[in-house]
Amino acid sequence: MIEFKRESEMELPVRNWLEEKGCIVHRQSTFINGSVPDLLGYALCSDSFYVVELKMSRYTNALMQAKSYRYYCHSSFIAFPSKRAENIYRKHQPALSKVGIGLLAVDPGSVSCVLTAGYNNNAKCEKLYRRFKREIRAMKEIPRLKRN
Repeated sequence: MIEFKRESEMELPVRNWLEEKGCIVHRQSTFINGSVPDLLGYALCSDSFYVVELKMSRYTNALMQAKSYRYYCHSSFIAFPSKRAENIYRKHQPALSKVGIGLLAVDPGSVSCVLTAGYNNNAKCEKLYRRFKREIRAMKEIPRLKRN
């Protein structure tokens, strides 16, 4: 199995995973609270914002970042290489579930959702909507039959 050497190598598979979910994806966009998540996605079909923090290690750091993003988005995920994600799931699944953080296992050609993120109905998304406004408007103009 091929392992990743850098977090940036995980970006493409995770970006593809978000796009398969119908998201417009922005890379390292400055977030509302001044932090910079690795990937920020908006899905028109569910009118939801998703944030993914990519990490090779440093679970605690990833968890703190993902928790801070939950205030401003509907679903927040941490993504690790597959083997590391499996270990994190075994050791920390109750803690992740309690705070509603999802966990993604990343391989060079695929991403699997090991733990689904909780949905934050009270997300403060107004500023994010403004950032995606032009793209959201363009998506709404595409006939419904052509959307995936």
